[in-house]
Amino acid sequence: MSMSSFLNFFEVMPAWQKLVWVIGCLGICWILEGAYPLFRFDYRKWKHAKVNLIFLSITLFINILFGILAAGIFQWVQINKIGLLFFLNFPVWVELLIAVLLLDLIAQYFVHFLLHRIKWMWKFHMIHHSDTNVDATSGT
Repeated sequence: MSMSSFLNFFEVMPAWQKLVWVIGCLGICWILEGAYPLFRFDYRKWKHAKVNLIFLSITLFINILFGILAAGIFQWVQINKIGLLFFLNFPVWVELLIAVLLLDLIAQYFVHFLLHRIKWMWKFHMIHHSDTNVDATSGT
């Protein structure tokens, strides 16, 4: 499989299919850790998952807002040919690596930084940091 076909696979994948992948991977990990746990905890797994999935819904809403903002910025940057990758002429895999690293810095680190700094966002995010029964749903 070439890099272009690999990238194309994810580019053309509909949003609902991406959501199915995320839910499927989370579900498989949750089932596997229940069947083959590294540690045995005495807690109500379904109740714990419910709280974390509610938290996930709120986090998804926040991420969708940031995603819409980012998509608008990226579209404006593309139209106006602004940005580092317009001045570089690297192979697609190098440009992809640079893009993923920069996107991770902006979309993950910066948003996570805001989750710690903005009071109302921290109230939701601290659920993630205060989880005493860490499982696959805790990462959400």
